[in-house]
Amino acid sequence: MITKIFNCISIHNGGGIIYLSMMHSDIDKKENLIILDHRAKNKLKQFKYAELIFLRKGLFRNLFILILRINRTITFRKYL
Repeated sequence: MITKIFNCISIHNGGGIIYLSMMHSDIDKKENLIILDHRAKNKLKQFKYAELIFLRKGLFRNLFILILRINRTITFRKYL
């Protein structure tokens, strides 16, 4: 079950990659879902446990993230 979603879709170079790399050990957990820009694929350390989704920029990406957040919110509220 996913407990945390990290929407890092606008991180693909520079300081964002460095910051995400510093947080690597904290966010690389089985319950985490990380959504990234496809350009960050080769710039990050490998994640062993977290679920990663790499998306390209576009309308489909925005719609996918919206549907995913709604789905996870509904799932989370069932457990409350």
